[in-house]
Amino acid sequence: MYARSWEMICSVWLPIALGTLLLLVATAAGWAIARRPTMMLGRVVSWWLRHVVFPLVMCRLWWCRAAAILVNNTTILAVLLSLGRWSIAPLFGVAALGLSLGVALRVMPDVPLPLSPRPSHQGARGYRVQIGLALNLLEPPAIMLTVGLSLAWPVMSWPASRVWETFVLWVVPATLLAAGGEATWLGAYRPLGESDRNSQPLAGNDDRNAG
Repeated sequence: MYARSWEMICSVWLPIALGTLLLLVATAAGWAIARRPTMMLGRVVSWWLRHVVFPLVMCRLWWCRAAAILVNNTTILAVLLSLGRWSIAPLFGVAALGLSLGVALRVMPDVPLPLSPRPSHQGARGYRVQIGLALNLLEPPAIMLTVGLSLAWPVMSWPASRVWETFVLWVVPATLLAAGGEATWLGAYRPLGESDRNSQPLAGNDDRNAG
């Protein structure tokens, strides 16, 4: 099963490369579009970050943050892959994803994450951040593979079962580890306004949850 899915992955290296290029171009376009603060897309993304994304990642429990991140990322990638059933739909899906990423990267500095470092040992916090960021690096390959599978699906005429099998065997585990990593480095911070007296035991609990 893994050998069969690996063979499929090796056959889509060109769609992966071309799809990644399209994604980068669309991300740059989204960045440029968001330069104008009056743009509707920028305001929508800013609202989404403030009222949906940040409340989810501010959860005190590691598993809660990881689950929210996993569901969000896996759902987006699954929708992108499902567009591969139709001929040109994946192109629009990749472009839309890139535009959204570009706008988010542009407006995020103007919507500061309401977190501050936990008053825990600096070395331990730095260690957690490094491990979390390292695991978080699995997210770009998962996105690239999904883009490649989605673009190649209409051309290769693969059975849907094989495409989703590859997605489940490779993309989902990578997204799971990346979500755990992101939840781990976010756990080194606490919501602003949380008292130092109350945050210290929470940091300890979060460490146990992360372990």
